[in-house]
Amino acid sequence: AEKLNTTPPLAVAVYDFSDADRGAGNLGAKVTALVTANLTTETNLVMLERADLSKVLNEQAFDISGIVSSDAAATIGQVTGVKVLVAGQIIATGPNRVILVANIIGTETSRLFTATAEGSTEKLLDLTGDLSRKIARTIIAQAPNLVNPTPETREQRITRIVTTIAGTNRPSVSVKISSFNGQGHSWD
Repeated sequence: AEKLNTTPPLAVAVYDFSDADRGAGNLGAKVTALVTANLTTETNLVMLERADLSKVLNEQAFDISGIVSSDAAATIGQVTGVKVLVAGQIIATGPNRVILVANIIGTETSRLFTATAEGSTEKLLDLTGDLSRKIARTIIAQAPNLVNPTPETREQRITRIVTTIAGTNRPSVSVKISSFNGQGHSWD
């Protein structure tokens, strides 16, 4: 798989790819396994094992089937710590031809992006490899939209402000405060 560079790695889980219709030949489990295997080769993604995901969801009595909604993805993210959830469908387009549709959902932002691959079921390894590369590229390119940004610390904010105004002419400020007895004080 093509290596993409980002820091820090994102926690990702691949949930079931479902067969949208009977014509796809019950490929869901195979596609899920192959996409997961391909994504584990990406150094900037930390994958949650499918068995661990199922165990956590079962322990929480959380049942999802078919297409995963943004609300379901948010709950999965809160329970598992996963930042990005990938799920999808397999759609038959003809004899031995399918379209793989991957939904890439940010569990913190509920943003949805998709990646697709079309091809022959006889070349499922190539097809899932192509889809996995597209998924990885989408996750990296859209990371700011998939994951909430880390809040800026006070020190970072001060440094940013000082850097922004460094070397610029700033106006002087004068403040005059009058007391109740009529005596005034001023500071420059």
